[in-house]
Amino acid sequence: MSPALAIVVAASLALGSAAGCGGADVDAPETPPPKACKRVDDHLARLHELQATGQLTHLADAVGGRLPDDARRDLLAAVLRLLGGFEEGTFSALAPVLDVLGEADGEGLQPTLGRVLRYVAVDSPAAPYPAALHDLRAILSTCEGAPVLGLLRRALEDDALVDALVAALGEAGGLADALDGLTFEGEDGREALRLLLRNLLVAASGPDFDVRTVIDLLALIVDVEASPWAELAGGLERLLGEEPGKSALRGLLVCVREVDPDVALGPLLYDVLAAGILTLPSDGGAGADGGATTGADTAPYRALLADALGFLEGDAPARRALATVGVELLRDDVAQGVLADLATLLSSEALTDVVEVLVLLATGTCEALP
Repeated sequence: MSPALAIVVAASLALGSAAGCGGADVDAPETPPPKACKRVDDHLARLHELQATGQLTHLADAVGGRLPDDARRDLLAAVLRLLGGFEEGTFSALAPVLDVLGEADGEGLQPTLGRVLRYVAVDSPAAPYPAALHDLRAILSTCEGAPVLGLLRRALEDDALVDALVAALGEAGGLADALDGLTFEGEDGREALRLLLRNLLVAASGPDFDVRTVIDLLALIVDVEASPWAELAGGLERLLGEEPGKSALRGLLVCVREVDPDVALGPLLYDVLAAGILTLPSDGGAGADGGATTGADTAPYRALLADALGFLEGDAPARRALATVGVELLRDDVAQGVLADLATLLSSEALTDVVEVLVLLATGTCEALP
């Protein structure tokens, strides 16, 4: 069973027990009575096609054969707790967002992440970055996750920051040009960015570290007085200028320095940014008609993600389960194939179909999903 199908099965167990009785944490069925809908397999046709053509083999083998039984059990238990904890109305609010995402036509977050993963796993001359994978495993195993997850949750709740980030990614071509001309401590290109990041990690250990250190280093690459970077810098000041954001960032950077003192992640980050593939269109990638979907328009989708991050922030067993799974999937002997399969899964946007099924299950829109 694929990870996505496992989630759908978990959802049917978690949501089905409460749907129809107005459970406190899920959406109750609406009146008039729900209509009959197509089967789950029909909803997940894109996912089944990927499986049938062998495009998810590495991922399926790693999840089915590599993960310890207790890790799979803990992950499924975490999914059940997550799905049972969403507040009423969360999923029904997603329906219009899914309609817009369906018109994305290959743009937006999923295809962008797919391009990045494929570049890291296959397309880059340095793929699959074994030193960076080693350090990512160490970060997952070592660094405290709850403060970072809380930081991400608060970032998603800041409309202006999200809009500024999307706009900045929409100018990734300009960022690639800026990186090409980057010089720092007598070095340029990849080495200059690595040294710049090393200075950031060192600064995090000092008593005077604050968000201005991050913005000043960013100013070495782009013009933080010009839009959209000025808006992004303002958002970073809101997020990281006060507690708990400041402590969360500092704790993460200190931990990263301990496990990655040579900043092996630097070359990977430089290559991804310089390749110009980490881009989102200015409308957030949600519609071919150019309609904006940042800010309030994506609020239901971001609220769902924020709730999920909040759950992980407060659930230590779930964090441990995800960290265990992440470490196993990033092992040197499986990571390249797993990342390539994840790239295929994201590029196909099949995960949108999985979310659609979760919406139908949670809201009681359909009489049955056989």
